[in-house]
Amino acid sequence: MAASGAGASTAPSPQALVQKLLASPIANSQLPLGFNSATTTAGAPGPVERGHRVVGEVEVSINYGQTTLLFAVFPSSQDALGEWKDANPGLQPGVKNQKPASGFPTPAISANGSTSQTDALNDSIATPFTALGFVDGNVVVMISNGSSTAPGDGGSMAHTIALGRLALTHLQTIESKLGAS
Repeated sequence: MAASGAGASTAPSPQALVQKLLASPIANSQLPLGFNSATTTAGAPGPVERGHRVVGEVEVSINYGQTTLLFAVFPSSQDALGEWKDANPGLQPGVKNQKPASGFPTPAISANGSTSQTDALNDSIATPFTALGFVDGNVVVMISNGSSTAPGDGGSMAHTIALGRLALTHLQTIESKLGAS
């Protein structure tokens, strides 16, 4: 198949995209107000992701692990959509409310809820969270925000949306750089 027109580019290989995401950390200066300490590492895909042929995962831990951005890269958009059906944020334990997330590639969903943990005194503690997920081509992006960014707030949806926009911009910038090389 011939390229149509001058300057036409092809999508980057999934392997190259994983490597470039790992080599291009999000700078703390790029994070929305109230967030810090972004650390990028290779993720550890679970059996569901491996069942959908995941090429690799890149995890960005923010606020010392209270917030996570996850980029799961698949060989094709069909594989990414298969993963989405099994892993979208609205299906996760503890979700109380969910709705479509506008302004992101589709499918996209935002959700909030809480998880319960037992402390050292055997008391149950509810930890609120917000989440956002979307599929952009062959990449599933998930944001889980448990950081307190406002009094009494377990990660406000506005902050989670801001992190989602950052994740989408970061991904598209890297894809553009790979397409240009």
